[in-house]
Amino acid sequence: MGYKTRQSVRNWVTGSTNSKFVLLTLAEYADDRTRGNARPSISTISNETEICDKSIRVALHKLAINGFITVTDDTIGRPKTYTIADEYPGTRYRGSEGRGSV
Repeated sequence: MGYKTRQSVRNWVTGSTNSKFVLLTLAEYADDRTRGNARPSISTISNETEICDKSIRVALHKLAINGFITVTDDTIGRPKTYTIADEYPGTRYRGSEGRGSV
């Protein structure tokens, strides 16, 4: 479902392995047309990534404050909605050569 989104974020430099893995997992759940409506729970992300809940929350927070995702909590009792940025929000982008570049 999130193939195009996953392809676009796979080269983004997030600054940490956990953040990158969480971002890629969110991309799997994202709607390719809008990049919105990615609603995996913390538990689901944990099960898929084998990262503990606390580390996932830290990664989500880092992704949000650095502009990689926007988090919306609009429904009580339902998972939050994570929207992935349309464009790379950082100043460095990992190109096909595998190294960060400006």
